[in-house]
Amino acid sequence: MIDKSKWYQMDILKILDGVKGKVLDAAHFELLQHAYQLQENNVLQLKTNNLAFKESNELLKEKLKKHEEKIEQLEGELSSVKKALRKQNDDDSEKVIKLSENATKVMSKIINEDVTHFYQNAIIDVMDISRISVEAALDELMDYGLIEAYSARKGYGIHYHLTSKAKKAIG
Repeated sequence: MIDKSKWYQMDILKILDGVKGKVLDAAHFELLQHAYQLQENNVLQLKTNNLAFKESNELLKEKLKKHEEKIEQLEGELSSVKKALRKQNDDDSEKVIKLSENATKVMSKIINEDVTHFYQNAIIDVMDISRISVEAALDELMDYGLIEAYSARKGYGIHYHLTSKAKKAIG
């Protein structure tokens, strides 16, 4: 595509070369005047476009500033949330779980037997406390998030497994 401003300049230069050393008559004068007016219109359009670009640039700068401020605010909020989460995790890891006597017995048996998965009836059979006490202890261990139930089998009862929280606490 031909750049119009260069085309007008070349056109004006051709006209000037054509009239060089000649008397300027009315036709040549009008031709030059028209070429200069086109050139002036082109310059005015370029100035208008330049102003529009400047305004657009200013608006984009304002928008960018707002986005940067929002990013800064969100980074601050994220930092606060991360800090609160770390504090909560630290508090959770330092929190001592106070188990009942029966829940302590059941957990000790699980640890001493070095099992990570077990059936309800199997643990009841090896404990020296009542069935109801073992079931209550298992419920308590589930409430503290130390064990989870994930299936049941006829004759064996509920199938439990140690959670990652319990494994971490055991070490």
